[in-house]
Amino acid sequence: MLDHGSCGTPTTAPLAQAAFISFDPDGPGGVNAPQTIGGLDWAVGNALRKSSIPLEVGSTFQQYYQATLAGVINTNGVTVAPAGLNSTFEITAVASVTKVVASVGVNGQTTTVVTFNAAVQSPNSFFEIWYQAGPNSNSLAGTGYNDGQRIMLATPTSSAPPGTFTFLPQSLDTFDQFGANDYPGIQSVVGSGGDAYDHAVNSFDPSFFLDAIQTMSFNTSLITPFKEQNPSHLFVGVAGGGAPTIIPLIGTINGASGPDIQLQADGNVTFTAIPEPTLAAGVGATVVLSLLSSRRRSE
Repeated sequence: MLDHGSCGTPTTAPLAQAAFISFDPDGPGGVNAPQTIGGLDWAVGNALRKSSIPLEVGSTFQQYYQATLAGVINTNGVTVAPAGLNSTFEITAVASVTKVVASVGVNGQTTTVVTFNAAVQSPNSFFEIWYQAGPNSNSLAGTGYNDGQRIMLATPTSSAPPGTFTFLPQSLDTFDQFGANDYPGIQSVVGSGGDAYDHAVNSFDPSFFLDAIQTMSFNTSLITPFKEQNPSHLFVGVAGGGAPTIIPLIGTINGASGPDIQLQADGNVTFTAIPEPTLAAGVGATVVLSLLSSRRRSE
């Protein structure tokens, strides 16, 4: 794992933001060759807004997220699944971010909540990407999302655009509508929206990310009730591979009885990277270039 903080960046030239990066989905020795991608497209997963109810302007809460990778976004904007993804290996994401409620607007039967990333993030705010040889994630259990090999660690910043979620507090539906109902007797408010987080990348594995990743942007749609994925029983609460310990407390009506609200999430990420000529000018960048060059010569 490469510590991005060790990449000395020059003060004489701004860092360029690249639309595409070079990514090897299964790392060294895998069947996939490195490819140029525009981002990572996550499968339908789970989000949990912990202790977010009742909704009050100025209140903060921790939002958790977990999902498996559906495919890479190619240079034409099309999601393509690398060979062996979710059969011989999997890539997963887990995240935690501190959110603050900016406004709560009521218009007839609808309530719209606007949130921002908090200026001061909790010590357990993070975004991790993991590689696992042999898929073992389980959406219903909420396990297997942060084991194997961590290939990226990032920290959310306060620079992300606002997120919104609009729901109908008076309109209820079955909470779990994906396959068998694993939550009998639990209902949910009906709602939809979206959210986004910006991140500073703390470290990455150059065997997977062949460019020096600097920042990451994550965005996701959010809906309730669940129709395309199982709601998870557990969420990861801390970075580093610890067992999932966050238990959703949604009560008998998700989004109303609280104190938590659980949401179906469908997200993707994009990256910015330091171009190699810029890296070459930075103090300490020789290590990065050596890693990248040796990797490419071996292919």
